[in-house]
Amino acid sequence: MLAQIRHWLAAPIFPDDREKTQRARLFDGLLVSGIPLVLAVMLGGWITNTAPLAATGIGILAIGLLALCRYWVSKGWIDLVATAIILCGLVIITADIALLGTIRAPVTATYIVLILVAGLAFDDRRILVVGGLCSLAVAGLIAAELAGWLPKPDYGVTPLQWITWTALFLWIGT
Repeated sequence: MLAQIRHWLAAPIFPDDREKTQRARLFDGLLVSGIPLVLAVMLGGWITNTAPLAATGIGILAIGLLALCRYWVSKGWIDLVATAIILCGLVIITADIALLGTIRAPVTATYIVLILVAGLAFDDRRILVVGGLCSLAVAGLIAAELAGWLPKPDYGVTPLQWITWTALFLWIGT
C-alpha cells in the first residue's frame, strides 16, 4: 500500500530530457503540496466559522485545478501548467479576497506564489507581467473596498489567520 502511495506521489521522469524532468519535479511538488494546504485552510475556516461559504467552493475549485495540473505535468505540459496556475490563480485569489471584503486578509500574500511560478517557468518579462497583473488586481480590490462594493470585512483575528499564513509559508518553502 505504501509503495502504491509513493508511486502515485512520484514526479514524472522524462528520460530524454533532464531539464523537463527537473521542471516537472518542481511543479509536481508545488501541486502535490498545494492540495493538503488548501484543505488545511478550508478546514480552518470551518473550525473557526470565519470563512464565507463561497470560500469553500473556491477551495474545491482550487483543489480540482491543482489535480488537473498535476495530470498535465505527468504529460509534460509544464508551460500549460504554469499558465493555468497563473491565470486561474489570479481569478481564484481575487475572488477569495473579494469574498473576505479586504486585501488585509492573508490570502492576498498568495499572489506571491503566482510571481514565483512565473519565475520558475518563464523569462523575466513574464515575471514583470505577472507582478503587474497581481498589482492591478490589488489596486482593483482596494478601489472596490473603498467604494463599498465588497462585503464588510471581519477584522477579528482567529486561528484561521495562523493556519493561512502557515500554509502559505509551507507552500512557498516546498
